[in-house]
Order: sequence, then structure tokens, then C-alpha cells
Amino acid sequence: MEVVTYVKTKQIIFTKPYVAKLLDAECLPPKEYEVSVSLEYSAISSGTEKANLIGMRNGINVSEDEEAVFPRTVGYSAAGIVSEIGSGVTDIRAGDRVVVYWGKHKKNITVSRNNIIKIPDEVSTKEASMALISTFPLAAVRKTKIEIGESALVMGLGILGIFAVEELRAAGAYPVIAADPIPERRELALKLGADYALDPSSPDFVDEVKRITGGKGVRATVEVTVNAAGQVTKLVKLMDDNTAQLFMGEDIVTETRELDGQQEKKHSFDFALWKKAAPEHIMHWPSPWSEGFPGWHMECSAMG
Repeated sequence: MEVVTYVKTKQIIFTKPYVAKLLDAECLPPKEYEVSVSLEYSAISSGTEKANLIGMRNGINVSEDEEAVFPRTVGYSAAGIVSEIGSGVTDIRAGDRVVVYWGKHKKNITVSRNNIIKIPDEVSTKEASMALISTFPLAAVRKTKIEIGESALVMGLGILGIFAVEELRAAGAYPVIAADPIPERRELALKLGADYALDPSSPDFVDEVKRITGGKGVRATVEVTVNAAGQVTKLVKLMDDNTAQLFMGEDIVTETRELDGQQEKKHSFDFALWKKAAPEHIMHWPSPWSEGFPGWHMECSAMG
């Protein structure tokens, strides 16, 4: 009879709505093609954390017509040091610093080799812990097909919005306009690459964006707020009539992709801003694309 030795560790667990506790937990040893990691940093995406903490129905493994189940564990972007490797792993060694994709808020964790990436020497472990989260807005930036020198607007400067600002800057967008009602967020956006930072609640917001872009409007918009439905009309007014792309995912705009029932939500299309509503769905708002409702992951960007 094989005896399995567990590693005693600690993990943040949401035990019931609005309650988070640091509790004792166990970490299994690595099996074939698995790696154990001692995490040093586990990044927080405030919207996802809040949704799960308060028991929203769009939380982990909960469909829109089910009640949230507790206890639940969260976390998905982390980094640390490899403590042990399983058989068959030849390119990773104990002591390597790695990013852990879909890592939990847990001190010690065992995952598939496919879920870790070595951290380059010039990148700190703390910085690397944000790697997975940064790929979500990157998918949006790629979908806009932005060209060097074209204007871009980021609506919402939570963690996803701030990354979108940096990634648009790196992609060569100009000017990069950041928008958020919170002054501290606008200040941070300016430090990290935005050319302008505006308050979208200002009555002259639309006119100011038009002025900055020479009357044309922006070429591309990445909208990452908690109020996607409320932003649609305003965003349409801000965009270049000829070439603008509001990031919603091509398949969502043309209403050719079904998203319901996808529990893991790991495809870039699952971060759509807008979903067409079935006749029986409880949420119906008008938009230029369909009668529908905001995509599931909008809470990630600006809550908390």
C-alpha cells in the first residue's frame, strides 16, 4: 500500500459570503509531469475576488441560475520557487523561479508542468506573479489590431485597464487615452504610459476625446468597467466612424458564438463585453449589436 506524504501549508479560503480565512491545508507531492512550488506572491484580481467573496452567481463553477457554493478557493496568477519535481519533468529543477498559471492563494501548490513558466533573470518574482492577469487585456489589444500611431481609449483603470494602457503603449498606439472617475487611477495611468487621463463622468468627456483626436474619435477602444451596458452609447460616440473597433470579440458582434455553459472561461472570446440575450434571459439592454447584457468577466477590472 502506497503511503502519500502531504505537505502542511496555508491557504486563503472563502468560508462563507464576506468571510475570508487563512486556514491549514495540504499539498500533495508531485506525480508524473507535475511540479510543486512554494509560492512567494499570488496576485489579486479585485473583481474576481470580490465576486467570489460575496457569492455572486458569476463566480467559480457557478452558472447564472445557481446559488454560490461555499467554501471556495480562489487565485489564478502566482509565482514562486520550485520545491520538488515529479518524474518525467526534465526542463525544470528545484530552486527555479516560475510563474504558476491558475495558481491558488496557497503557500505550497502542486500543478501540471504545463502550468508553469520559468521567470527570466531580469524579472522579479513579484512582477512575474502578475503575468497571467496581464494576458487578459492583451487579448483585447490584439483583437483591436491597433497599428503604430493610431489612437486608443481604455475605459476603466482597474488592474485590467492599467495593463491595457501599458500594452497599448508597447504596441505603438498614440495617443493612449485613459478614462476612469477615480483620480488616483488616472494619475497611475499617466505614470505608466497614458498620454491623457480623463474623467468619463465629466460632461465634456466626449468633446475632449474628439478634441484630442482631431475630431475623428479613437481608432480602438478597450472597455473594462463594471458597467459595460451603460458605456455602449458613450463609446460609440467616441469612435472613429470609418475604422474604429470596440473590443467585443468578432464572434460576439456577429452573434455566431455561444458562450453559455462554458464553465472554465479560459478562451479570449469568453471575455466579451456583450452577449446576445436569449428571449427568456432576465437581462435585456439595447445596443447597436443586439438585445443583450454585459459579458461575465467585466467585474474583473474595476471593482474592489
